[in-house]
Amino acid sequence: VEYDWSDMTSDTKKDVIPADTGFSTPQPVVEASFNDTKGHWAESTINLLAASSYVQGMGDGTYAPENSVTRAEFITMAMNILRLDGAGYKGTFKDVQATDWFANDVQNAYDIGLIDPLMTVGGTFKPNQAITREEAASILVKIAAMRAEKPEEQAEAFADDGSITNWAKDAVYSAAAYGLIKGYPDGTFGPLKSITRAEAASMIFRLVELNSRFAVYVDGENGNDQNDSTI
Repeated sequence: VEYDWSDMTSDTKKDVIPADTGFSTPQPVVEASFNDTKGHWAESTINLLAASSYVQGMGDGTYAPENSVTRAEFITMAMNILRLDGAGYKGTFKDVQATDWFANDVQNAYDIGLIDPLMTVGGTFKPNQAITREEAASILVKIAAMRAEKPEEQAEAFADDGSITNWAKDAVYSAAAYGLIKGYPDGTFGPLKSITRAEAASMIFRLVELNSRFAVYVDGENGNDQNDSTI
């Protein structure tokens, strides 16, 4: 719930949460953790996303943060942001069956235009193929646009601009402008490189935080509302 401090200190009556809702007392924080992410650079990001059902583990208590993320896995993560109910799988792709765990998400993503036609040449989706950085960029910026987000800055040209596939070039630079996918220290983007499940979680985290916050730190006397980690 967002409140303006001037409203809180004025005589204006604010909404008060009724006691019978159960929210008048502190509620437990939903926690999630995996036995293979302890100490990993993306541990907190993965745990926050898992607690909010944006990402899932491998079903055996692990997250496999260094595994390459597949197209099916990435589409599922992306669709978890939108949380849309579709009409079910329609047999759109030759290599996706209705019984596949990702079938509905792939269909929904295709129906709303998240999947570029050049990712489905020959009527296939290649769900188990590792997604590339430029393919991920294409999906992420479409979601950002759907949510009416605006890039904060103009991205500078990458040193390997000529390696970015033409159909994905605009998406790559938009993703960089949004801050969703960053380039490497040497100024390259690596458009055809795969991404790890940890990197995918980081990208999803940044996309969600374009218009929301997983955590806001508040100190009534010394802190502020800038979300800059004041306690």
